Amino acid sequence: MFLKMMSRIRRNALYNLFLFTPRKLKPMSEERIKGLIPNREQRRAQMKEVLSTGSGRINAASSINFARLALSVRQLLEARESLGELSLASFGELKEAFGRAGLLTLGDQLRWATACTDFELKEDELTQDIYICMKGGAEPAPMKTEALTEEESREQAALREQQRAQQVLASAMDNKEFQSTVSQYLQAPEFFLDRMKEATAEQGWGEEDAQQMRAMYKASGVDIDELLKQMSAQADDLPPEQRQVVEYMQALLDKADGKDVVPQEEQSKSKVQA
Repeated sequence: MFLKMMSRIRRNALYNLFLFTPRKLKPMSEERIKGLIPNREQRRAQMKEVLSTGSGRINAASSINFARLALSVRQLLEARESLGELSLASFGELKEAFGRAGLLTLGDQLRWATACTDFELKEDELTQDIYICMKGGAEPAPMKTEALTEEESREQAALREQQRAQQVLASAMDNKEFQSTVSQYLQAPEFFLDRMKEATAEQGWGEEDAQQMRAMYKASGVDIDELLKQMSAQADDLPPEQRQVVEYMQALLDKADGKDVVPQEEQSKSKVQA
């Protein structure tokens, strides 16, 4: 058995040495990503095909789902980096995680990735496989011996604050009570919407609240403004309850930014009149 084991080791070592083909990964440009994202009709056809094959299941798109996915992917990449491995994950490897988040097509997966602030996409030049990695993960920041400028000090303070927020969010995701609450929100978006409306009615809503919301999602690696924009563009494909959550969150952020917000009731009346 020992001799067979040694023989296999030698055989595998030679096999990998002579047959291994290094492949180059190149960053995906914005134009390349947009070219891979289908239009609405193509997306619906792809969704129908995916669901008909039984390889996917309907899962309501949710900003909570996407934030949890971003946090999980970042933890995976950071763990690999800490072990000295390549800090990469292929879209094929993340297929099940994408499915749990409701991202069943390549276009939806690419939209999610572009809404994440921590990630960048790379493509295998030979096979055209897509990989996700941390932005600037392969380029450690140079050591500075001179005094930091005021701007650099603010940037480092912001980075420390973001890292603390990430730790808090990671701890919350491990909390069973928090997970139960999140699951309840995902299963009943109208419950989540009612809680948001109650909180804003009791505590009000202003610029500071909007900053906290953006910071919370940023801690998970998601640009909530970009995410809501993309979800709004696909609003017709969302369940009515989920669509109302997206519209309400967007209205809250617009209000804090000083934009004119038309109440949903007036929007509905306008559509009926039109």
